[in-house]
Amino acid sequence: MSEQLRRERPILWKRWALVVGLSALMVIVVLGLPALAQPRASAPRWETRLQEQFSGAFPGAWIVTDTSSTDGGEYTWGATTFTATSPITAVWSVGGGADGISLTAGISTYVDNVDSWLIYGPLDLSQAFDAELVFDWWLDAAPMGTLGGKGFFNVLEASTVPSSGDWLGWCALTDPTRLEECQGTYVSGSTGRWLSGTLSLKPYTAAISPTRSVWIAFHFHSDGDGRVGRGAFLDNVVLRVNLGYQVLLPLIRREPTPTPSPTPTPTPVVEYYDDFTDAGSGWPNDKGQIWYEKNLWDVWWRRGYVTSRGEYRIAIDNGPAPVVWFWQPDALAPYVPPSDTYCVETEARFEKHGWWANGGLVFGANDKNTDLYMLCLGVGANELGWHVTRNPNYEFPRNGCAYEDGVIARGGKEGTSWDGWNRLQVSVNGDWIRVYVGGLDMGSYYMPGLASTTRVGLVGGDYEVSDVDIRFKYFRVIPNAACTP
Repeated sequence: MSEQLRRERPILWKRWALVVGLSALMVIVVLGLPALAQPRASAPRWETRLQEQFSGAFPGAWIVTDTSSTDGGEYTWGATTFTATSPITAVWSVGGGADGISLTAGISTYVDNVDSWLIYGPLDLSQAFDAELVFDWWLDAAPMGTLGGKGFFNVLEASTVPSSGDWLGWCALTDPTRLEECQGTYVSGSTGRWLSGTLSLKPYTAAISPTRSVWIAFHFHSDGDGRVGRGAFLDNVVLRVNLGYQVLLPLIRREPTPTPSPTPTPTPVVEYYDDFTDAGSGWPNDKGQIWYEKNLWDVWWRRGYVTSRGEYRIAIDNGPAPVVWFWQPDALAPYVPPSDTYCVETEARFEKHGWWANGGLVFGANDKNTDLYMLCLGVGANELGWHVTRNPNYEFPRNGCAYEDGVIARGGKEGTSWDGWNRLQVSVNGDWIRVYVGGLDMGSYYMPGLASTTRVGLVGGDYEVSDVDIRFKYFRVIPNAACTP
């Protein structure tokens, strides 16, 4: 062995020892720190920041103001027990102020030239990725004209304040001293019932806007034409914010090497889908004769497959004696969502209908089938529209979609097709839903008790004296997911 090699051999052994030592250290680190796996993310974190039922002293944290100088007095928002969706109290557009407190809700009418504001804020949305306001409203006011009519009331999305008519508006603003900049949604006319409204605050969240503070405002206005009504009422104002996904970072600890445990395999999201080409897939396939007013007529309700066309049908045959009213059979799916978060959808159309008929999705039903939540298409006087309803006293096969007292939201014709298929989708998240009709976002609604229901399905039939046959193209449920319109 040469003298040079003898001098270099200790150096080579030291290098090899260093390499082996570092490799061993890396093995120890990897085995000893299983938390260094990929960070895990949970579901989006929605929180309720405001839930106002006006049960305490009013106005409290709310700002009320009368900006009119021509209404002959002072009329502001005030508390009332005349009508409410919360247990006791709502607020009335002219029930406060020096002159408004002398009025009686439900009996007194508002006066001309009212300009009454109800404002809340500031709201800090600096940590939010999304936010929305949901509330209940009731209106009896002179209409502002034919602006996209929805039955007995009109809705207008505007960038300028309407110049005529009496209306209720809601909007968001970043400076409460500049109310003229608060433009949004305006409704006028008479609803005859409580409805649910929404206001997206996403443009004011950290994800979109550098503005961190925002105020919400409700605005009741009347013009000077002498036509008046009972005014506007509000209740159950709820602000929800989405704080994004919670990222669970690994915890690094220097401890003895633990025994590594296998990484669990994620459970795949398996959707339920039926195109109705298999008559044995488990949906109801039957018929029943209808007993009506102590007489048995040749009248039938029917549920079943049309496999040759890949359709499911719910039908009412009124027969030779058109006397049957309000029959809405349901057909619950042979599938139960595994949690209270899911997307349910179908496509529906009317093969046959008379003057009045409806049907659509059951997006929630209890085990006893006595409490149904539904998104329905409705045919009335040769018009087609949609509505969200709940029937908490359902009796098969009666009064499903046609349960008038249970209507939560009555929409218009947007998203519907008179001659074609109508895509109906509902994203369920506990007691909240988001509705899509024909791919259009129709807003979110609070549905108390929905989270405790367990079933989904279809419903359809008549609430008039004509034959009805409603067809469904498919039925899909995606668990633990929101709908994609």
